[in-house]
Amino acid sequence: MKKTLLTVILLIIIKSFCGQEHYRYAAKSGYIKYKYTGSVIGDQELYWDNYGEKLCRISRLTIKYKFGESIISYEDHGILIRNGSETIHVDLIDSTGWINNPGKTDINTCYKIMLSEQKQQEIATLIIDSLEQPVVGYGKVRGKKCTIVQDHSSKSWIYKGLVLKSKRMSTEDLIEYSKAKEFQENIDIPTEIFMPLDGIQLEDNTESQKALIEAFMAAAEKIEEDEKKEKSFEEYIIDTVSITPVSYSFVFFEDAIEKLKPSGLILGQTIQGEGNYIALFNGEYNSSIRITVTSSFKLSSLLKKYNNIEFLNYKGKSMIHGYISEKGILKYILIIEYKDLCFHLIINSTEDFGHSELLDLSKKIKFK
Repeated sequence: MKKTLLTVILLIIIKSFCGQEHYRYAAKSGYIKYKYTGSVIGDQELYWDNYGEKLCRISRLTIKYKFGESIISYEDHGILIRNGSETIHVDLIDSTGWINNPGKTDINTCYKIMLSEQKQQEIATLIIDSLEQPVVGYGKVRGKKCTIVQDHSSKSWIYKGLVLKSKRMSTEDLIEYSKAKEFQENIDIPTEIFMPLDGIQLEDNTESQKALIEAFMAAAEKIEEDEKKEKSFEEYIIDTVSITPVSYSFVFFEDAIEKLKPSGLILGQTIQGEGNYIALFNGEYNSSIRITVTSSFKLSSLLKKYNNIEFLNYKGKSMIHGYISEKGILKYILIIEYKDLCFHLIINSTEDFGHSELLDLSKKIKFK
């Protein structure tokens, strides 16, 4: 029991922080060029090698989202590179970027492995199972037999773990379509594809990410040592992180909150807790936004509840966003670290407000 739980914890650490999944795809290498239409317009290129251990995604997209009654758009031109445990993200618009490498993997390292066709099929099946979406049929895209999975907001055609076609709906009037216009597999990919661009200054986020991993490892060791008590992983991680009072002024927090006007919502109340400040905005049909400032952020709680999370860096701030579906209702979360103020800003919302809306709202929060 203990060893099994420890293994699960280590897998969470590897997948969530290091970006390292040796079998991300069941095809050894390849190239896909996607065409986006609908609420997202543009193209995206994906290169991968060693079953996804090395990956490069280049995006040139215009993305529309709904803010209140208005449709707003923004440009997403960027490069994502994953090389073992190393992750690099470059914003091509402002020529900035960040790098994270908890494992300190050599950027030129590539495990030379070749899986049998049977093993590739086993991995492809495992990838489909891990999506936890119902299989609704089979179809062909670019001549490849795909498994079709679907939930209430998306439908995807998947071949060997690779999405070759998809339809995603954020609202009834905003639907995103993507389809592979070019596809090649088991080809040689030049090494320079997975190298960072010259002239781009990369901010190193490795140490902050390593600190989070060390907290997980400490919790894992405590579980392994304790043979008598049956505690959840979340309880152990709470033991390793004490509640820290928020040093930021509650008066300043209230002042920043009162200036916000989320569309269709009104401010219900603000609460001063021991380790956090909370503001609640409510609207019709159970729509809501909760804004929290805390100096005792526990990542374990997030990982336990939200199984679709992504780490990113925007304008010098570390961010995490994710979502979860509960009884067919999407719930979103955005977390931003304010190092200079020694707290995390957490924004939770119902499905009326997606990630783009939460990011836009966060820009309007002006902390003194």
